[in-house]
Amino acid sequence: MKGLQKFYQEVSNDPALIHRLEAITDKKAFIKLVTQLGAKKGYTFTAAEVEASIQENTASGQGDYFCLPVGCWSNPQVAV
Repeated sequence: MKGLQKFYQEVSNDPALIHRLEAITDKKAFIKLVTQLGAKKGYTFTAAEVEASIQENTASGQGDYFCLPVGCWSNPQVAV
């Protein structure tokens, strides 16, 4: 999970990355993009780790958004 945390730190300091992630509203597409961007930048983490991080950071029972340590995103496609 260390690679994922370091990636989140980089994202939090990069408005262009934040903007790119904000454009994603589908949770699966979001996880895929985070995993791809992380790998491209040299970080090692899995889609399952991103999913676990989302579950950790999103309030229980909230199906209309999902969160990471760097922010929350609207996700109308997630079931409540």
